[in-house]
Amino acid sequence: MFNRCACLVLLLATLSGVAHAAPDQWIELKTGHFTIYSDVGEKKTRQIGDQFERLRWMFQTLFPKVEVDPVEPLFVIALKNKKQFREFEPEAYLAKGTLDLAGYFANSSDRDYILLRTDTDTDHPYATVFHEYTHLQFRDEEQEMPLWLFEGMAEFFQNTDIRQKDVQLGEASVNDILFLRQNNLIPLADLFRFDQNSHYYHEENKGNIFYAESWALTHYLMITGKISNKDFVTDYMRHMARHEDPVQAAEECFGNLKKLQSALEDYIHNSSYKQFVLNSAAAAIDDSKFNVRSLSQPEVDASRADELAHVGRFDDADNMANAVLKEDSNNATAHEALAYSAFRKGNREAAMREYGNAVQLHTDNFFAWSMAAMQNFQSVDQSAKKIAQTDLQESIRLNPRYVLSYVNLAELYMSTSDLGDARKFLTEAQTYAHSPRDRNALNASIHQLKTMTDIAKQKPITPPQGQQVQAGTIITMPAPETPADMKHPNEPATGPKHVADGVIQSVKCGYPAVLELTVATKAKAVKLYINNYYQLQVSALNYTPQGDLQPCKDMQGMRARVGYAESSDKSVDGQIISIELRK
Repeated sequence: MFNRCACLVLLLATLSGVAHAAPDQWIELKTGHFTIYSDVGEKKTRQIGDQFERLRWMFQTLFPKVEVDPVEPLFVIALKNKKQFREFEPEAYLAKGTLDLAGYFANSSDRDYILLRTDTDTDHPYATVFHEYTHLQFRDEEQEMPLWLFEGMAEFFQNTDIRQKDVQLGEASVNDILFLRQNNLIPLADLFRFDQNSHYYHEENKGNIFYAESWALTHYLMITGKISNKDFVTDYMRHMARHEDPVQAAEECFGNLKKLQSALEDYIHNSSYKQFVLNSAAAAIDDSKFNVRSLSQPEVDASRADELAHVGRFDDADNMANAVLKEDSNNATAHEALAYSAFRKGNREAAMREYGNAVQLHTDNFFAWSMAAMQNFQSVDQSAKKIAQTDLQESIRLNPRYVLSYVNLAELYMSTSDLGDARKFLTEAQTYAHSPRDRNALNASIHQLKTMTDIAKQKPITPPQGQQVQAGTIITMPAPETPADMKHPNEPATGPKHVADGVIQSVKCGYPAVLELTVATKAKAVKLYINNYYQLQVSALNYTPQGDLQPCKDMQGMRARVGYAESSDKSVDGQIISIELRK
């Protein structure tokens, strides 16, 4: 996971400054892995592009098993001064007394944005960006990575200095050292257990101690590990990947914690600190291949509107996007800005409409195509389903690594019983499912496909009237009248999937084939329905039901694991997909 390249050597730190430039013409520069919008001139923009490409190369070299490129495209906006920067930064930082930012990172489902000021005179003007970019590199390991190491690694790399022929990383933080010398350290046994809910992670003074000590410990382990030819961090992460106790894992990897705490305190009071240097002369980065073009004012305004939507300035984004569309109704980026703003504000109808507009303009935004497909996803009209399939296929073509498009496409095929195509797309998605979100979504669809495949393999049986055979279990159903309050929309179960694990209660049946029930879980009561109980997938775990199963009376009070999909009917929690009965 954290294989470190042998070309790293240790040295004492020195750093160079950053040049200034401020022409007014906005340009777009594409480097191969980054898109940069800039008003600081082509020469400076090329230097920024080279910096980011070398930063990416550094992570790729140091951590060859980590996927360095995010699924979503990454846009850098380089700004010439503080005034320009304030027109782009989040609203929370515009008030008096807030932090004076030199950089900002915004991560989202469809695009990542990095904001940079190029007029700062600090030794590390990109520190904030490098910190967040480090988090981006380890996003797939975040659930396994303890919080102290997740933040400690980001603090370690934020002082990286990228020069023409080498990269210097791990420079000691003077502010952290002075702060730790004046404050008591957090006991390591406590530090190793802290998570996102810890007060040390949120309260200002305690948070300062947490960040500083996380940096110091990470720096100590990285440097002493290199000197002793050991890889403490990788060894520790192997234990954490097996979900071991973080303190026990630390004792096994780092030794006695009291001795480690003492060694860390001594390290903090050192008079000098080493850092790494990585020779980058052989890095395959050729800025002559960077593509540069001038941007028109509507293009600049549309891109700015989209960035503002992504940092939460929704009113500003809407106003700017609408102004662009008054001049040019065919500006796809402006439609996407309105769509993302509406999506974040919870206005699904407006978001779908604007994503649909962007798709009609043949946008190259994979997320727009994926979202546009949702307009037709739950339709019972087969022609609408075909449109949704086409939109999702285009999303995959534009971005083959976006797993949710594969999952949604597979579920569309499952809704039409085309299990072969569903299997094909789920198999393709396995190559790209690295994050916990993607793995969970993919595994849920694979499980659903397996259930449907198992049912399809059953020998067809024509049950007598009023009976249905599913998964080897005969279900006998009555046919009473349907009360008005038992009517639910007829729609495929293609919404977000969930599982309710608890006791089945309040079972009711209605004509012609409606089944309602409530699952009493530890957290809440989950109200569910299915309009056609002949499609109900019922199985039993660790026992065999005796005789015919009559859900209207036999399932009352039974323990069960019920899979369901969210429904447009807000009077219930969802539509039943499967029921697994348990003893």
